[in-house]
Amino acid sequence: MPMAKQLIAASLSQDRSIYLRVLNEIRYRLKRNQIAYLSHRKKVMKMIGSKT
Repeated sequence: MPMAKQLIAASLSQDRSIYLRVLNEIRYRLKRNQIAYLSHRKKVMKMIGSKT
């Protein structure tokens, strides 16, 4: 399920533990996406630098 839908469903839930679990999962995904982006960017910059 997309993060926005998960957050909406959790916020409509009356259970605070579900809401906190979804928030933690979203934080984790955003962190991993940022790490993957930076890693990919480093590879691209390295390839650009080696072509000159």
